[in-house]
Amino acid sequence: VGTDAKGEGTATIQAQGNLGTGYKNAPEQKTLKLVPVEVITDCDRDGIINDDDRGKISDGKPFVFWVNDDDDDDEKAPHFGDVPQTNPAPSDLEVKNRRDLLDFFPVQLRLKELLAVLPPEKYSYRIAHPEGAFHFIEMPLVQPDSGPQGQGAGSYLANRAMADFALERAMLNTEDMGAELSPDYLFSAKSGMGVILVEAKSATNQPFEIIISEKKKRKEVVRILRALPVEIVENPESLYWRVNIRDVVKGDQPGEVKEPSSKWFKDSRKDQWFVFCHGYNVNTEAARGWNSEIFKRLYHKGCNARFLGVSWEGCQGQLEAELPFEFVFTPDYWRNAYNAFVSSHALANIVNNLPGNNKSKTIIAGHSMGNLLVSSAICDHGLNTEKYFLLNAAVAREAYNANYVQTDRNSVCHPEWVKFPARLWSSDWFNFFPSDARKNLTWQGRFGNLAEKTTPHNYYSSTEDVLDNGKGKMPPMNELLVKDTGAWVKQEMSKGLATKAFVTGSGSGNWTSCGGWGFNPDTYLNYRSNPLDLPTDQLPDTKNITENELRSIPFFKPFTRLAIVKGGAVPDSSNGIDLSSSKGSEHPSQYAIRAWLLCHDIPAISNPTGKNEVQGWSQNIDESNTDMNKLKSINWGAWKHSDLKNADMDVVGGVFAQMVTRGNLK
Repeated sequence: VGTDAKGEGTATIQAQGNLGTGYKNAPEQKTLKLVPVEVITDCDRDGIINDDDRGKISDGKPFVFWVNDDDDDDEKAPHFGDVPQTNPAPSDLEVKNRRDLLDFFPVQLRLKELLAVLPPEKYSYRIAHPEGAFHFIEMPLVQPDSGPQGQGAGSYLANRAMADFALERAMLNTEDMGAELSPDYLFSAKSGMGVILVEAKSATNQPFEIIISEKKKRKEVVRILRALPVEIVENPESLYWRVNIRDVVKGDQPGEVKEPSSKWFKDSRKDQWFVFCHGYNVNTEAARGWNSEIFKRLYHKGCNARFLGVSWEGCQGQLEAELPFEFVFTPDYWRNAYNAFVSSHALANIVNNLPGNNKSKTIIAGHSMGNLLVSSAICDHGLNTEKYFLLNAAVAREAYNANYVQTDRNSVCHPEWVKFPARLWSSDWFNFFPSDARKNLTWQGRFGNLAEKTTPHNYYSSTEDVLDNGKGKMPPMNELLVKDTGAWVKQEMSKGLATKAFVTGSGSGNWTSCGGWGFNPDTYLNYRSNPLDLPTDQLPDTKNITENELRSIPFFKPFTRLAIVKGGAVPDSSNGIDLSSSKGSEHPSQYAIRAWLLCHDIPAISNPTGKNEVQGWSQNIDESNTDMNKLKSINWGAWKHSDLKNADMDVVGGVFAQMVTRGNLK
């Protein structure tokens, strides 16, 4: 049986029998026909197995994959369902769901010529492994070299019908003598069709074997050994770089970058980086799940860049609750937005000092609040990156283009303030200070120079839930706590109010709420509508309030007094500086103070980037914006906030494919 890259032809051998065996001792020559057999996987991970994949795998260059060690079974809480090593020894013989298919790889058994010599009517074909390290599923209908959207080798990750077909198939075991290939599969293999989908249940460097036996005599006649050299690592974290910068918010140093443990895989990556930063409400374990899942999805779409997964403190004050399923949530959104800012310097230093890194060799992506972290690192601390992918960005779009304030402000501001002129709002107080540091206390244009430093691309969803656009309504308390539909706008509308004080207090212990949409209780409370007292149209006129008065006595609840401590800014009612005083410009000139005030006390007055296009980055808006709904393979419903990770790959894979292409990551 020939298994080299050519696979067929003839060979001449010379043999001499041993004395005493009854065979002739004289040497004999025989001319034999080699029967080609090839075992090929999708080496370039383009969803197709064809001749381009031949000869790419060898003992020195094995195919690398990972043990299926995560738990895809709990679909009720998928936010925490992809953490490596939560299912370290998958012994069950079933595919949990379509998300579980991400942990399988396709293999074509090219047996056409061998089946003609050793027909399946007389011979059995078994797939075995000396350590029993694999399970597999037969997919006889697959046409390996057709496109993945149809019935190609990668169709189980791109075609809903093929994914569901895989779920219906029996899982077969490679222990002991292995599992026999079915007549249906062998019939397909005669015409060059069919693949097996392989799952690794333990780490191994030994490939599986094909054992062919005579049915009548049950006698083994052929055993094909190292047809597909592999390196199966114990978990996907062995294949990418990782760094934990959570302790930066305490004033401590970030962790060291951890390298992949697979030397061959590490050395085989192209000289380019893809850096990923998760979002809000993601603890240390959940960050492992996010990084692993994003890595695997990019890998299946052909990404060969070095992948760095970042873990940062976006869940300070996280709480756990036992409901019908384990539910974990972080009430204090505002403190964790601040954490994103004060962690951005560490991120910039780490990325800029990656081996071989320069601007042209780095792509960075942030999900949700992770875009505050990334945008700040680029705009404030000089993070070098050629391209930046904003994924469901939980950032006010006025931060990138201040013009959106005019179109969005009335839908995002608190409904009680719509009747007041914008000059009274805390969001516009900065306009009174054109020549001191207080002029920077605004979200407007906060990252306005982003396109000068990198090439941004906004992957938004027009059907966002968490980042839904403002409707000019005040949020119910339960939706503010749980962070459900429209939560981002509701958090901006709660700044300065008692609801924020309650939520932050129950989260990270900061029971104060200033600025925002709170009225100044000492001076201007009589301007607030009271349904038991004056009708709205009989409120005192605000035109007589002068600009000088508003500088020193804001119409809104005065900002928090702050002080700088190790790790950043904190409220300080005794020693902090009153921003309305003559020395009020001292604090906003400090990075951490400005960040605290923006996140806690100054509301954004535009809709979120992750729901909308952002203009101004390119003359052609399509070059800078993609509605991810348009990349769905099927019309399965609204693309929600975390579907990039949580939804089935056959639906969202188009986004990963485009990022790989747009970032030149193959």
